[in-house]
Amino acid sequence: MNFKKHLLAALAIIAAVLAVVAIAQLGLSAIKQTSYDAGYSAAEAKQATAVNTALAEQQRTLRAEFTRQLTNANNAVTALRAVNRDIAQRELLLRQEIDYVTTHYRQSPAATPEPLPACIFTHGFVSVYNGAISPGGAASAAMPAADTAAGTDTTASAATAIEADKLQPSNIQQRDILHHIAGYGSRCQAIEAQLNQLLDYLESINNKGAV
Repeated sequence: MNFKKHLLAALAIIAAVLAVVAIAQLGLSAIKQTSYDAGYSAAEAKQATAVNTALAEQQRTLRAEFTRQLTNANNAVTALRAVNRDIAQRELLLRQEIDYVTTHYRQSPAATPEPLPACIFTHGFVSVYNGAISPGGAASAAMPAADTAAGTDTTASAATAIEADKLQPSNIQQRDILHHIAGYGSRCQAIEAQLNQLLDYLESINNKGAV
């Protein structure tokens, strides 16, 4: 009997020890899981913070670049408008001088102004002038066509008629040429100014340090 009691007591003690060990192991596993979860959450939060920081920095960079390019574009437009105003003003002043310089002239500085002699511009002159400033402009509208009704539309007669007409007076006067070149010159200057501003703008957006 005493042996059985001692055996049962020993078994009870062993069972209690095993239960304590099991409980300790469960507690240790729980601690490990809690530590792992906490570390994972911390790493995840750190990664999210880094991503958010990178995105915010990228947004600031893009916003600054957009503002820089918008400022450069506005500056280019403002400068171009100022140049075009100057060109238009110069053209106006030139046109105001045309009648004066095509009506009278002086033979010497102290001479009395006299009416300006007629200046004849032939159809050929006008044709060359037009051809010099525009593609296909050399074909003057005043050039005669071959007289097909009269049966003179041969190559030789047509060429002769054209060459003869080139030497005929046109109705173009000095003031007409000056009015035309004033407008044409302004357009050329405006195109050149626009091209220069475009080149300056492209250079400014490629230069990160320019604002």
